[in-house]
Parts: sequence; C-alpha cells; structure tokens
Amino acid sequence: MGCEHNRAFREKLNHAFQLWIDHLKVILDEITEHEDLPIKIDNQTLAQVIVSMIEGGILLMKNQQDIQALVNVADVIRKLVNIQ
Repeated sequence: MGCEHNRAFREKLNHAFQLWIDHLKVILDEITEHEDLPIKIDNQTLAQVIVSMIEGGILLMKNQQDIQALVNVADVIRKLVNIQ
C-alpha cells in the first residue's frame, strides 16, 4: 500500500514539474523568436535544465541555510537566457 501511495505522489509531482517545464519552454520559444541564446540546445531540454538548476539551488540553499546558492543559480540562468 505504501508503494502505491509513493507512486501516486511521484506521478503528481512529475505532472507538476512537467507543467513547469512546458510553460518555461513556451517562454523560451518566445525569447528565441527574437534572439539567439548563448547556448545551442533545444528549448525543451533547456527548460528541463533550468528547472533542475532551480530545484538544485533550492536544495542547496536549504541545506546550507544560505540564499546565496539560489542567487548563484538565478545569475547563471539569466546569462543562459540572455536576461541582464
């Protein structure tokens, strides 16, 4: 029974992450209509990488109890998508 509960939770979490990635891809598509990004990668993959970076930054921030880890991630993402 616990395994089924974990599977259901994973599926819901996966759905939430996929929605986030899909919405971010739409934004990246809009950006790349007008300009080239410094990194040559398809927008679906880039969206997944950005979500992973943010989640990793949140985890490091919580573990280190220091917001600087998340600030660093945000700075790199801004450079990836050419937002200054």
